[in-house]
Parts: sequence; C-alpha cells; structure tokens
Amino acid sequence: MRELGTKDRKLAEIALTLFVARGWLRSLLDNSLVPLKISRTACQRLFDLISEYLPRDMSILAVDSERTVSAYELRTLSSASEEVETLISAELAEADAYFVDQKGAYSTPDLIFHAEIMFPKSIQDSLPKETKSDIRQAGRCLAFELPTAAGFYTLRATESVIRQWYSVVVGKTPPMKMRNWGAYIRVLKKQKADHKIISILDQIREMYRNPVLHPEITLTPDEALTLLGICQSAIVAIVVDIQKRGRA
Repeated sequence: MRELGTKDRKLAEIALTLFVARGWLRSLLDNSLVPLKISRTACQRLFDLISEYLPRDMSILAVDSERTVSAYELRTLSSASEEVETLISAELAEADAYFVDQKGAYSTPDLIFHAEIMFPKSIQDSLPKETKSDIRQAGRCLAFELPTAAGFYTLRATESVIRQWYSVVVGKTPPMKMRNWGAYIRVLKKQKADHKIISILDQIREMYRNPVLHPEITLTPDEALTLLGICQSAIVAIVVDIQKRGRA
C-alpha cells in the first residue's frame, strides 16, 4: 500500500488497492491454519481502517467516486500497513509452520478440521457420532501422512456404520462375541441384505481390514487414500439403505 502516495487523491483511484489489501487481511484473520498472535491486533486495526473507506459488501462499484482521501489519511493508512508488514514478518519467521501436500481431491483444511464433509449433508446427519469422530481422525492422519493410522480409523468408522445397519436389518445389535466383519456379513447375507453392499464390504474385509490388523502390515499413502474412497462409498450405500428401510 506504499503506492498510495502522500497527496490528496480521489477514493476511486485507490479503491482497487484497498480492496485487495482488505481481502488479504480478511484471509489472514480468518485462517486458522496460520493463527496470528502478535500481529492480529494490527491486522484488525488496518482492516477496520480500510473499511471506513470501502463498502461492506465488497463491491467496488459501490465506492463513492467523489470522495477525496486527504494526504493525512493516506499517511495513516500507509503507517498502519507498514506496521502490519513488520509484525507479520517477525511473527512468521518464528512460527511453527509446515507445508502439507493435498491428498487426492480432498482439501487439506477439510481433511484436518472436518473430514466428514466428504459426505453429502443428508448422509452426515445420519452418521453415528463415533463414525464422524473416526472419519475426522482418519482425515487428520491422511493429511499428515500417517497412512496406516488413517486406514485404521477409516475401518473403525465403517464398522460403526455396519453395526448400525446390522441392527436395522436384523432387529438387534450384534453380540460382543461376534463383532467381526466376517460374522456381520454372514448374518446380513442370511437376512438377504443388499448383496451389492455386502460384496463391497467383503472386498474391504479381504483386501484391507484383516491385513491392517497385523502389526507388520503398513499402508502406503496411496493405499490409505484408496481405502478411504472405497469406505466412503460403502458408508453412503449403507446409510441410503437404512434411510430407505426407515421410509418403508
């Protein structure tokens, strides 16, 4: 914002610069991935100062083209901008910052903070609490490249949905002694549950669930990502079937 100058200017001449600066400030203030501590107050002060000149709706067309910004006001804006630059430079130099690659089509912030949004809203509302919790853990582990842990939480999340489906189809919760995927699948087959879903679960059980239980087996990041995608499809199919049975 140093290009604002030191002479009186029409607001319309500097509006675009102010809009861009305010946009960046809003991103910094709202971004929990880089939490500001030392510089937050200065950023908020500059944001509020700029907002005295710009409309709140962020539309540059709504700027008062006849308004003049005095040299004194421009110096105040420039001074506040320099303070922000100095404080942010100092703060980021000491920040514990890490770069995390995006995993597949999943947004990194989504994986870290609320991985359950990979499901449609209608599905999220029907997920057991423990499923949501495990999906969030799986997302964090995947984001920070802990693929075997991500696979473990993904399978836990899927199993809690399977138990819910089992209760709906069979009419009772599975007893503790038979809480394994093979037993679930055998009973669900006898009850003539959706064979397509059972086929997916059997595939997951053979390819991932049983191997992951062995301590000498580890997943690669690609395998964990693939497993998450398969389990996501299985969870959606199970929840949709439960919803259909509820409507019936």
